[in-house]
Amino acid sequence: MRRASRAALVAGAALIAGAAAAQEDGATRYRLVAGDTLAVDYVGADDTIAAPVDMDGDVRLPDVGGVPVAGLTLDEAERRIVAAITEAGLFVDPRASLSVESYAPIVVSGDVGAPGRHEFIPGMTVATALGLSGGAEAGGVGRYEIERARAEAAAGLRAANLEIAAQVVEIARLSAMRDDVGTVTLASDARARIPAPDRVDLRRLLSGADALLGNDRARRAELLDFWEDEIRTIEAQQALFDERILVQRDTAARVADELETARQLQARGLQTAARMSAAEQRDADAQSRVLELESARIAAARAISSAQRERSQFLRSWHDTALSGLNAARVALDAAELQYARYLELQALLSDGGIGALLTSDIVEVRFEIRSSRDGRPAPDAVDADTRVLPGDTLLVDVELATVSGG
Repeated sequence: MRRASRAALVAGAALIAGAAAAQEDGATRYRLVAGDTLAVDYVGADDTIAAPVDMDGDVRLPDVGGVPVAGLTLDEAERRIVAAITEAGLFVDPRASLSVESYAPIVVSGDVGAPGRHEFIPGMTVATALGLSGGAEAGGVGRYEIERARAEAAAGLRAANLEIAAQVVEIARLSAMRDDVGTVTLASDARARIPAPDRVDLRRLLSGADALLGNDRARRAELLDFWEDEIRTIEAQQALFDERILVQRDTAARVADELETARQLQARGLQTAARMSAAEQRDADAQSRVLELESARIAAARAISSAQRERSQFLRSWHDTALSGLNAARVALDAAELQYARYLELQALLSDGGIGALLTSDIVEVRFEIRSSRDGRPAPDAVDADTRVLPGDTLLVDVELATVSGG
């Protein structure tokens, strides 16, 4: 009766262990590590044996000795123990059953409140282990790092303020370009977006923007004058073609009359064939010159249309460039304002002197690393708060001040 009860308990414990293992390692089955304790029950043993997996990965059984089980699943370890009992010649047909009596503890070290060994809990994640060890602490952030971060925050504020001013001036320049205004001016609402206008040389920024706008407008005026002159010249040529066409058409009409007279004379036998041929040639030449002049007039009209089209495309491109530049400058201004606010937050946190407050912000980076004897554990850059922790793992916690990027 006692044996049946013990077997039932062993079976129940094995089911619990199997369920916990499935939670810990996903689709793969749990594999034993040093520090786990097994409940071993086999024929010939009076009671269930609590057998810890030692540092060599072995469990030691009476009259059997050490049996290597580290890295094996429970089923694999059970078969190995049966083989060891058989090899020892203790029983002809030995039977054994195993369960995990307790899992190997985890170790949490680094920048935490209570570093050390902690009992493993099924379903444990990095966040769970961090909570058991008292949470992350900024003990790894020294005075030098704080002073360096303060200097970086001050420099970042100056750079972000300058970038805001530069983008405000750029928006003013592009607005003047869009509206075809000759000078760059800052409205009061635009100036108010600069957090510290007295710390930037706005006059120099505006002067540079005026010079750039002046160069662009001069180039624009030069191109527009070129197209205007070209169109005017071609129009004058077109007018000359119109006059020449009128003259040539009169000439062609006279030549046609002469040809008709020649044909009448020839019909009465008063015109030689040579003179008739000469009259026909003069008529063909006159008509050909009319066609040539009309073709030249059409080419001039096309040239005028092409120049007007190029001018229109340039003006449209000028306007589109101003609009796209405005959109880009507004996005850059928003980004610079966000960066300024971030540096301002960092400076405030560092000025308070309370390092603990840093942990509640994104100014501090908390990095995790899992060290384990198991294969296939995640690389440091793949470990986050939701990563599963397995028995025997060592969790390293590192707290550092983050670098606030300028982009």
